[in-house]
Amino acid sequence: MKVCLSLQPHTNFRTLNTIEHRYGHPYHKFCTGDIDTLWNAPRANGRDLHAEILTFYEEHYSANLMRLVVIGREPIEALESMVRTFFKNVPNAERPRVNYDAAPVREPDQLALMYEVMPRQKIQVLTMLWLLPSLLEHHRTKPLEYVSHLLGHEGPGSLLSELKHRGWGNTITSGVADKGLDFTWFNLEIELTKEGVKNKDAVIMIVYEYISLIKTEGPVKWRWDEMSQVAQSNFQFLAKEDPSEYAEQLAQNMQLYGPDHIISAEMLFEEWDENVIES
Repeated sequence: MKVCLSLQPHTNFRTLNTIEHRYGHPYHKFCTGDIDTLWNAPRANGRDLHAEILTFYEEHYSANLMRLVVIGREPIEALESMVRTFFKNVPNAERPRVNYDAAPVREPDQLALMYEVMPRQKIQVLTMLWLLPSLLEHHRTKPLEYVSHLLGHEGPGSLLSELKHRGWGNTITSGVADKGLDFTWFNLEIELTKEGVKNKDAVIMIVYEYISLIKTEGPVKWRWDEMSQVAQSNFQFLAKEDPSEYAEQLAQNMQLYGPDHIISAEMLFEEWDENVIES
């Protein structure tokens, strides 16, 4: 299926991607709204948005579902005292974690779509997205990071070198675009030349041919070991981050990983597993 669209400059691809998700899944929803979506439209449909917000609060506002990260220069005892003082009254209703297994991110008829977008800015990009199951349990092995490393390689014999040889591509990036407890979006983005735009279908075929080569070769441990060593070095000499952004990142990680991996899960390669990578 092919869909042709013209997007405003401020509209990003994630917004476009969100439109096609299953209605019953929260990923279908937008993160922001305006006077029409948050006031006029609900009132026109006889909905009391304030009452719905209170209902949502009663169903989900529970301490057992929340995670808290505090970063400060004070001693740990002082930070703990402040946390207990200001957060002790957050109610704990022992609410269960919401499960979306009954509402997948997309149905089969919402896959294999092609969007042809007319940008308002001068860009020529081919973006390919694959919807995969959640791979959070395999964070110690990082199978998608391994695949991303191969797809994004720029040396001789790489996907990009072939595209450049044909005059179809300039740059390539790949990696996990988004993830949740029940899904993973894997992304490959190629900056195309004018000739590449004309031959976009052939570019897509070359991508899948290269993926087939990766499958044929199978997982190679020395490649993974090399990535593991680089990741360990980057983690050891990690630059200081903005405290507010770092706290937000760790709070999100607390929802996804166990206590021993909250800080390191996104970076370290800790367990070689050929079967996980191959699958």
